[in-house]
Amino acid sequence: MAWLRLTLITTAEVVDAVVALLERFSAEAISVSAASDEVIFAEGMAGREQSRYWQQSQISALLDAELALDIVIASLRNLAGEENLLQHHIDIVPDKDWLAASRSAHGALVVCASARAGICPRPLI
Repeated sequence: MAWLRLTLITTAEVVDAVVALLERFSAEAISVSAASDEVIFAEGMAGREQSRYWQQSQISALLDAELALDIVIASLRNLAGEENLLQHHIDIVPDKDWLAASRSAHGALVVCASARAGICPRPLI
């Protein structure tokens, strides 16, 4: 099955609404990251209200290739407004065995048995 990756640049005000709409369109995965060099700290500075998101946020969603993306984009524009959807880009993500590709690139995962237990790409020796 082929996938489509829809990448959007939005303003901070509409990130939650855009993510919720992408979930309604059955996005398999959604990520939000900075679209600029802006830094966000956990706490607001000196009484200033701090946004949870970057002023320009990048939202990426993995969608079924059979989905009518023109309807998704029109719905996003209606929801967020043209002024808040700064740009969008669509990439085709080819179908492949991602597990095998990860193993060949990084080796098998090893569960580390130590005081700081975790999953390691290779044994720590």
